[in-house]
Amino acid sequence: MRGGLSILIGCLLFLLPIQHVQSAVPYKVKKGDNLYKISKQFHVPVGKIKAANNLKTIRLRPGQRLLIPLDRAKGIEPEVLGEPEEIIDLTPQGPLGRWKSEDERHLLVRIAKSFIGAPYRLGGETVRGLDCSAFVRKIYAIFDLELPRSAREQFKLGKDVARDELLPGDLVFFRTRRHAPYPTHVGIYIGDGKFIHASSMRGNGVKIDSLSSEFFSRSYVGARRIMDLEDLSEAKGGAGKRPENL
Repeated sequence: MRGGLSILIGCLLFLLPIQHVQSAVPYKVKKGDNLYKISKQFHVPVGKIKAANNLKTIRLRPGQRLLIPLDRAKGIEPEVLGEPEEIIDLTPQGPLGRWKSEDERHLLVRIAKSFIGAPYRLGGETVRGLDCSAFVRKIYAIFDLELPRSAREQFKLGKDVARDELLPGDLVFFRTRRHAPYPTHVGIYIGDGKFIHASSMRGNGVKIDSLSSEFFSRSYVGARRIMDLEDLSEAKGGAGKRPENL
């Protein structure tokens, strides 16, 4: 069962520090929107929006998600994106979320990459400073899934995924504290053996690393898939299965 629904008030307000984060923000198309209206709202040429989203036509559909490339030089700050909407509140017994298309999975990766350079701050939850689980939580909230606040709790969700079956968007977990009996770090797999995460190492902040690097290969404990293209009724069996042998 879904275990309860929560309402996201005001959706997400992304205040992207120009010196830290690439200038791009997610936007969910509303009824009545068109490229020209969105172009005027964000002061971004239609051609740039089409190029950033690989659009072949100017036709949009409500609910479609776009990535809006902002002009750093103008210092434009994005507005609140969309109307308040319902978010699925996942629990260990809850269903997986569902991608509307394979393109949406890759859009998540592109949005996550737009945070590269945001500083790390333990307990932080904004792009001015956030930790690993807050970063993952913020990215998935854009796709209408509300995750728990800690890596430990996020590890209980979805279904277990073998390392050689990872897909973009899967969550990857690590035990970075030697004696901890549970995962202490989480990132998002982006393909090609790499993942993006908010790193506390040497003040790196949000960055991309390789799963095959010595440190992360040694500390890797598993992966979870919380969104899939499968029918939700088929995915229920995998949700909430607690990984063993930590």
